[in-house]
Order: sequence, then structure tokens, then C-alpha cells
Amino acid sequence: MHSLLRATFALCALLLSRPLALQAQVAPDSAAARPAAPVFVYVQYGDTIAFEAIDTDTAMVRGVYLVPKQGRIAWDHLLRSGTPSDLSLSFFPPLEQGSMAYRQVDYVPKGDSMIIVTRDFDRRTSDTRPARDSAIAVFGRSMTHIAYLGFYAVQARRPVLPLFLTSSAKTVSATVRAIGETLAVVVDGLRVESDWEGGALLEVRVPSQGLVVRRLQY
Repeated sequence: MHSLLRATFALCALLLSRPLALQAQVAPDSAAARPAAPVFVYVQYGDTIAFEAIDTDTAMVRGVYLVPKQGRIAWDHLLRSGTPSDLSLSFFPPLEQGSMAYRQVDYVPKGDSMIIVTRDFDRRTSDTRPARDSAIAVFGRSMTHIAYLGFYAVQARRPVLPLFLTSSAKTVSATVRAIGETLAVVVDGLRVESDWEGGALLEVRVPSQGLVVRRLQY
């Protein structure tokens, strides 16, 4: 339990202290004190495999996905009038090797294309991939990101949501269904279930992988 609490506080600190150069240039909702970002623990077949801290406001959903003893990936999903738009992924080494990101990848939707801009220490490259139906980029390793996009789809009354998978640069049609406060999103054959309460994410499940993502209470 003590290790879970340490991971919780460490992730919250990482979420709040990310280098400004790697964050999307969006003003926060308010300078007032905000509640601590919720932290989720990834448990697969009884083993803890990852942690993730999530923060949201009206301008952005942001997260830090951390695998113990490995690197972490921070993601920022910009919201334009409540609709998910640009996605940025920042890649960090293990904590003992430093706190500076070694790569940032931006996914910028433009019509039926996705512009992918990659920034390393000494170079910048750009690529354009087809992304039909104005697809929304999704960081597939984050089950909470998929859950949040499912929540957006329900709120927008979109039973089918085109998603651009950052792992494979392809577009898939995700189906979204709400049963009470439980959402089911099927992405490229993978079923992701999530439980909500009053707009707050409580748990995510991937039955086919024996994976449960639980919100920590502390």
C-alpha cells in the first residue's frame, strides 16, 4: 500500500511539473487551487503493471502513463469547444535517467488527414497520413484515454467514433454504447468497458486481456 501511495503522489507531481515547452499552449481554467489529479492503477491478472494520473479542464485532458522501472509517456489532448482536437505525446526516460523528454509527437487533424510532427533533441520531421471522417487521435496504451473519448462520444451522441490509432497510424471506426453509467467502446476489435459516476471515471476493464484499471482513493 505504501508503494501505491508513493506512486500516486509521484504521478501527481509529474503531472503538475511537466516542462512548459512540452505542454500545449492553452491557458488553464483558473489559477485557483484545484483538487489533486486522480491516479489509476493498471492490474492485469492480479499483477500491477502501470499507473496513470489524469487531469481535466474545459480546455484539455492530460495524463501521465508510467510503467514502473521504465519510462513514462505524457499525453495532452486539446479540446476545442468541447471536441477533442490536437493530441501531443511526450516520451520520457526512467526517472533515474532524468526528467527531460527526449521526444514529442504532435497529431494535428486537418480535414481527412492527420499531420504528425515529431520533435527530437536535434531534429523535427513532419508526415501526413490519411485519417478519414475527421478521425480523433487516440493513445491506445491509455485505457483511460479511450474511456474519456467514449464519454465524449456519448455526450455528443455519436454512436460511432472514427479514431486514428497512434500506434499504427490507421483509422478505425469505434462503436460506443452506454448502459446506465457504464460505457462500452469497441476499438479495432478490443472491447473497453468503463464505469462513471457523476461524470467522474471510476474504473476501466478490458475483459479479453484480464486488465482492470482502478481509480485509487487516498
